[in-house]
Amino acid sequence: MPVLANVSGITDGEQRALYHQVMNKPHVHGLVRLDVYVAAHCQQCADARELAQDMASEFPSLQVRIVDLDQPGAERPAAVFAVPTFVLNQKIVSLGTPFRQDLVRDIRLALEVKPEVFGEPRKNPIPAQE
Repeated sequence: MPVLANVSGITDGEQRALYHQVMNKPHVHGLVRLDVYVAAHCQQCADARELAQDMASEFPSLQVRIVDLDQPGAERPAAVFAVPTFVLNQKIVSLGTPFRQDLVRDIRLALEVKPEVFGEPRKNPIPAQE
């Protein structure tokens, strides 16, 4: 663990616990994943592939997997009933090719550190001066 700056009001143990909570968030280890399901007969799938590749370039910590359902052994989740389908962290975010800005927004939300990582807000131990 790297040396952390001391944060007022937090013990070393709390600071270490917070560090491990943040480091274990999916985005830190690249576990935010975009699966794009495509097939050869699909006219939109070329655009879907291109958008998926753009997202991989724009978000280096994002795992992008293009699943060609025409390939032997390709597994299709029961929820995927059309192509292209965009699945972000096992949740369908778009049937069909989404607008780029919508997909970027969804990916950014998935990658950001959520406030709940830090738990309940700490109460200020020093009473306010009146």
